[in-house]
Amino acid sequence: LPLILKNAGGSAPTAGFWQSNTGDEFYVTTDRAYVDDFAIHISTTSCGNYKITHNPQEPISNDQFSFTGSFYASGTFNSSTGASGTDGLDNFYISGCGYINGGPWSWDATWQNSSQPRVLDAAVVQPDDGGPFHSRRSDIIVTQTP
Repeated sequence: LPLILKNAGGSAPTAGFWQSNTGDEFYVTTDRAYVDDFAIHISTTSCGNYKITHNPQEPISNDQFSFTGSFYASGTFNSSTGASGTDGLDNFYISGCGYINGGPWSWDATWQNSSQPRVLDAAVVQPDDGGPFHSRRSDIIVTQTP
């Protein structure tokens, strides 16, 4: 069997769905070795609400994880059910809406439950032009939310 080493402090994250009160969410895999489907919810004045998901699994090493790019984030598991970190967007473009940027923003997340949310690679129909928007990047999924 594969062996997964964790630090002596015992603060390895609990597997399952995690969520913050600032719009961040992610899933810790059952082996507690990866963060999967890290997402941030954003609201734009003229275009509505969006969920931007970083799709690839990111390794958890020494109770920490991070990823970079136009959508970036990092986090530390402070306990088995609590984590904190930062995230941000760097010139992320949504068709019909424009550039979304800023950050980094701080977040604090807690473990919610053991299930993994389903992430769909869905087209977004913009209200202004009626045309579909597909993310051109395979590592990021953008979906419009109600």
